[in-house]
This record gives sequence, C-alpha cells and structure tokens, in this order.
Amino acid sequence: FIDQVSYRNALSNLDVTTQARLESGDWEAEPKGGLIDPAWFGDDKFFPDLPEGAKWKWRAWDLAVKDKQITPEGKFKHLPDFHASIKGCLFDNDLWIGAPMIWRGDAADAEEAIVRVIKQEPGVQQGLGSAMHETVIFQSLRLRGKSIVQYKENSNKAERASGWIRLAKVGRVKIVGTREQFKDF
Repeated sequence: FIDQVSYRNALSNLDVTTQARLESGDWEAEPKGGLIDPAWFGDDKFFPDLPEGAKWKWRAWDLAVKDKQITPEGKFKHLPDFHASIKGCLFDNDLWIGAPMIWRGDAADAEEAIVRVIKQEPGVQQGLGSAMHETVIFQSLRLRGKSIVQYKENSNKAERASGWIRLAKVGRVKIVGTREQFKDF
C-alpha cells in the first residue's frame, strides 16, 4: 500500500543513519562521521550578501570545554579545543549562514568575544548552549546585562545538526561569504 517511489524520496531527505535503519532495516547503524559532504557546497551555494528582504536573525555559539585536554591515553593535548559561532536566518525556505568564527582560547576570551559581537550585531538574537561550562558564561553575561538566550541540548551534536544537514543535502543551505572564510569552519 506504500508508494515506493515517494517513500524512497522521503527517506533520501533523512540523515544517512536513519535512512539506513528505515530503508535497509539496519538497526545497528550508527553515525560514523563524514555526515557532511563537501559536494553539497559548490560555488552556487556561496553568495556575497543576504538576498534582498532577508535579515540575520540569530547567532549560535558553541564554546570549547577546555583550553587544554588530556587524551584517553593519558597524553597531554597541547592545542586547546575550538570555540565556534555562526550567524543565520531562514529566508525563502532556505537556511542562510554567514559570519563564521572559529578560534582557540579560554573561557574569558569566549565571554569577551560574545560581548564584542553583541555590540556589533544589534537585533541579532545570540544563543548559547546549556552545557555546564556554557551555563557559567551565560549567567555571567546575563549578570552583565547582555541579551542572550540559552538553548537546551538534549542530544549529541550529530543529532542536533541533523536538521541543517538534511537541508544541506537537498541544496537548501546558502552561505554568505567566500569558500576561504568557511575553510576552517
């Protein structure tokens, strides 16, 4: 009773793990990285500016847990984790992203970067995750009178990213900036 063509088309919009589970019955399928295909981001996905009528709505922040880390093997990792941030909006059924930021630094560096960006981007809603280290910075920013919201993180990063990954897979993620600006991001 199922229209096989429509069903397979619908499955093609899912992440590869869910698709393998539903289409092939592979219930042991797990995300293994490589969830984002660089081919989805050809030159036709890069634009110098937002389209007319679109406005940046939000900026998400993902802050590093540690500025230094010990690996599971007990070795000291000399390079700290990365902080990252990106600005975005939905316009004409597409997700537009831009102004990527990625850097290494401690928590104080991250907090000051957020303060600078809040001043530079009035009208853009700033959002920070709810991990313990982000909650500390969120509370500090609120005590300083900064406008920022905190969003819940109820799943792993791959699951939280699955929405925009599905959009990218079907060509609905547009990038404001150059390939060079997004290279490390």
